[in-house]
Amino acid sequence: YREQPVPYVGEKYKEDALQSPFWQDRKALDLIKKGICNYLKTIYEKPIKVNSVAFSVMTTAYCAKETGNDLNVYTFNYTQLPGYYSNGYDFKDIIHYVHGNCEKGNIIIGTRDDGEYNKEYDFLQKSFDPNFNPPAIVANLLEADEVIIFGHSLGENDSQYFKAFFKQRTDSSYTRRKDIIIFTLDENSEVEIKRSLQKMTNYNLSTLYGQNNVKIIKTSKIKESTDQFHDFLSSHISDTLRIEYILKQLINKEDS
Repeated sequence: YREQPVPYVGEKYKEDALQSPFWQDRKALDLIKKGICNYLKTIYEKPIKVNSVAFSVMTTAYCAKETGNDLNVYTFNYTQLPGYYSNGYDFKDIIHYVHGNCEKGNIIIGTRDDGEYNKEYDFLQKSFDPNFNPPAIVANLLEADEVIIFGHSLGENDSQYFKAFFKQRTDSSYTRRKDIIIFTLDENSEVEIKRSLQKMTNYNLSTLYGQNNVKIIKTSKIKESTDQFHDFLSSHISDTLRIEYILKQLINKEDS
């Protein structure tokens, strides 16, 4: 407890000021969550950029779903993803929010749960959040034939969701190759992702590449060379006109 006089803060906050530092910090975290949601709501109410790489990747995945492939979309963002209706399919049911979303007011902020903490600060761990109930991302990654990762750094704070998958992908007893496609911004972010992959594979990055079909596509380079992205599109979309339209949209936009 703080051994100092409680400053006068007005009757409204006087009771809070008398609480323990742990209680105050927990309340501060709740206020941060509300503030983040209020801010993000002003962003995702804006029109969707249909000529972005992110939108193209999402629609490509939906095209694969329409042709009979099983699809699950896991997002680490707090904002609502569009659930398209196409050819009678409602894709909202396949979108899963790993850390909640602002629309439901159940977002989760915290650290991974593999460290030692003062028990009064357990609330800082994601798994201690009362809303923590992550979807089956770990199991689905292990079972998937193809994994597409977009805009995620694969950093240490979320590594618990990916470690089992990348460990499996470097285990010589698993002989079936999988397609692993990672979208990232540029050369610098590619290096950071490879460093994260090294840690999660126990420094067996070459084995990961040797036993799987790994591709890292840099979104900042798509405008300069569409070959890699064209290959990605054509492996999921059979309509060549649609592929040409998507590429034209990306190439002609100012910022891809």
